Amino acid sequence: LQLLILCICVADDVYGQVRYSIPEEMVKGSFVGNIAQDLGLDIILDNPMELHRIDMEILDINDHAPVFNKKDIFFEISESVHSGAIFSLDTAKDPDVGTNSLQTYRLHPADHFNVKILSRLDGTKYVEMVLQTTLDREKQEEHKLVLTAYDGGNPQKSGSISINILVLDVNDNGPIFLQTVYKASILENSAKGTRVLQVSAVDADKGTNGEVTYSFSRGSLSDLFDINTHTGEITVGGLIDFESTKQYEINVEAKDRGGFTNSSKVIIDIIDVNDNAPVITLMSFSSPVPEDSIPGTVIAMLNIKDLDSGKNGHLKCFIRPDSPFQIKQSSSNFYILTTDHVLDREKISEYNITITAVDEGSPPYSTNKTVTLKLSDVNDNAP
Repeated sequence: LQLLILCICVADDVYGQVRYSIPEEMVKGSFVGNIAQDLGLDIILDNPMELHRIDMEILDINDHAPVFNKKDIFFEISESVHSGAIFSLDTAKDPDVGTNSLQTYRLHPADHFNVKILSRLDGTKYVEMVLQTTLDREKQEEHKLVLTAYDGGNPQKSGSISINILVLDVNDNGPIFLQTVYKASILENSAKGTRVLQVSAVDADKGTNGEVTYSFSRGSLSDLFDINTHTGEITVGGLIDFESTKQYEINVEAKDRGGFTNSSKVIIDIIDVNDNAPVITLMSFSSPVPEDSIPGTVIAMLNIKDLDSGKNGHLKCFIRPDSPFQIKQSSSNFYILTTDHVLDREKISEYNITITAVDEGSPPYSTNKTVTLKLSDVNDNAP
């Protein structure tokens, strides 16, 4: 959804809003709407300045099929693995949205396995393969399956990946995590190598059959976090930015030497730090202005925002108190600069106005922006 800001000078002090919906891949130059007519604007004058909001909704069409990153997946599974064992599968990607996006998965054949479709906190779907009936290596040593992802478009599109399973002999116990869900919190910008938490799984088997190794499940954030394959300790491995992602969800897999696996979920909350200064954007500026402009005349419109959250993103905006101008907030993140007193070009013909924005972080960040306003002469003095 695109947001357009339209500044229009009209006679009446009335603010409006209009919304349009257009399909993606619309031909350049196609008619969308008559803004002036839809807003009911009749006469254009010099003042005051108005802010109108125009929402532009892009409607998706089903022009992409679900796609897997690989052509096939290989598993080694012991014949003694019990029913209900879970195996992480690659997820398909579909850039379409709504009903046109990825909706479901199907597995064929389904005589030993079926699929379990789950959703992450952000609504994206991922899939796990669940063993329904025990395997027997002596009857069938290899299993070849096909996992197909379907979207909800009309006509429906799909993509597939092959799953090859080699059945291993003996070893009758798999790893079990001590917790099904692990949670931790870390500061954004934490240095690489910072400890996040440690996962742990136990295996009832003895010797090498009871040794467990840890890894991130397929598709997890291996570029942002690292895991020690022997201890299960998770550490920071990349740049963590709160403004980019506030929470991460990772699936961790424990595997023994016989091929038994189990998975657990790790949820990592990112704590914001004040690492962004306010940004001041000058949207419109009128210079020169007549020296006889009445108090309250709009000189400039500004957009002032801070990417941080909470107090770190709360802003105070001001100018010098002895200035014949004032700045005030007109709506969220938008401010107007107006005259506050009668001006006199014969006394002062030009003003340098500095706008300062300060956040409430600790320590606080601030930003200054200076605009130069010139006054135009009017015939207000006799010889």
